[in-house]
Amino acid sequence: MATQSLIIRFKYPKTDMEPLYELEEQLAEALEEADAGDYEGHEMDMSGKKGEMTMTGADAHAIWEAVQPVLEAARFMRGADAELRFGEGEDAEVEEQTVGS
Repeated sequence: MATQSLIIRFKYPKTDMEPLYELEEQLAEALEEADAGDYEGHEMDMSGKKGEMTMTGADAHAIWEAVQPVLEAARFMRGADAELRFGEGEDAEVEEQTVGS
């Protein structure tokens, strides 16, 4: 079965990374509790102001449903873009969501 994924693109207005690390732990726990997938990690741009988180599993919708409440509870994630990917590579189907909408 092809891996599906959820990619969250966000702006990070803080200099303290601890809130981001705490959010990562909460996301990993939510995914594990829902048996929806795995939290793969995050990447930040050179400025430290923009980043991307990646989660993978068998069903991108299940991943989104598991982590959406956690993302919406984190004020700094408001307005982040969520990309649900169905399949891998350039052939993947993509569905866009916005955190907090």
